[in-house]
Amino acid sequence: LESNLDEMIADDVGFMVPIDEPGLKVNRRSCLWNGLIAVAPGHPFIAQTIEIVVNNIRNRFTSVDYDDMLCPDPVMHVSHSFDTLFTCGPCIFGASLNKVLGRHMQSQFEVGEIDLWQVQRDNANTHNIEVNSDDPRLSIPGRSIILKQNKNDMGAHRFTWEEKNMLFAVTDMPDYDDRPPTKEHYSKTHSKAGVYGVKKLYKDSLAADELIEFVIKHQVI
Repeated sequence: LESNLDEMIADDVGFMVPIDEPGLKVNRRSCLWNGLIAVAPGHPFIAQTIEIVVNNIRNRFTSVDYDDMLCPDPVMHVSHSFDTLFTCGPCIFGASLNKVLGRHMQSQFEVGEIDLWQVQRDNANTHNIEVNSDDPRLSIPGRSIILKQNKNDMGAHRFTWEEKNMLFAVTDMPDYDDRPPTKEHYSKTHSKAGVYGVKKLYKDSLAADELIEFVIKHQVI
């Protein structure tokens, strides 16, 4: 961390995460860097992400299933080049947020505050605005902020809140890594040929063939 948390995460902020790099080449940065998340308890963004990840893994999703999930008009450059990040990484995180927002699951994120009702505002001139009482966005606390990502900021990977011009955190500093070695990095599950998820990803091919739903209930005391 490069800033005081109390100063960085204001009282009116309920969610904060950096944008990630996948999709940059095709102008569809729809992935969010899940290595740094500031979030209020019971947040709909996190509940939706966990629900999708758990269901997809239990049902043994492959890249074919992810393409189907991202229809209509999936951005296959992202879903195939970064297929491993759709299992439980930045790309499924971003897709889950987009689903809560009522947008295409690969809609691009912009640095700054998320407009939770952008879809309704965009359609205001052609449709009557209707919001269901169970819309998860009604339960989102505070502002939702996307941090700027720079993977080569003075030789390191830095995250900045542009609105406040504050440097939040830094990682990937040269010659500095205190993480213990892992047996196998998840990138090894990616295949240059064939369908991602058929081999090397799951311990077996037994699909649950069912869906689990996460429901957030707020109790007012």
